[in-house]
Amino acid sequence: MKKNVLVFFILIISYFISIIQISCNKEARAQGQLNLVQINKLVYYTYDGQFEIWTCNYDGSGQSKVNIVLPSGVRFYNDWSPRMSPDGRKIFFSAINGVNYSGIDLYVCNSDGTSLVKIVDSPTRSIYLGGAY
Repeated sequence: MKKNVLVFFILIISYFISIIQISCNKEARAQGQLNLVQINKLVYYTYDGQFEIWTCNYDGSGQSKVNIVLPSGVRFYNDWSPRMSPDGRKIFFSAINGVNYSGIDLYVCNSDGTSLVKIVDSPTRSIYLGGAY
């Protein structure tokens, strides 16, 4: 009888340990998958009389112009490189007030060009966009 009770408790403890290990493994795999997301997209600009932002796949396929409507009097800055957020949802770039050249500002928009927002209002003409992390 004592032997049966001991075996029963060992089985119960083993069962709970297994449940905990399985749930921890699923959670660890899910978190690891978030870190492995890779969008395989490039963002770049072109100039043919005016600056435009484009995206494409790493192999050059899927080229697509990003239609960004800048505020009146604002134009893309001619010494800039757009950056894409790590998840590919946002594009960051610099623009200048083309009327009075009052400063270079940083903007962000969705990767399709919608929801434009000025994120840094710089009073100088010497701001450079670094990486997006």
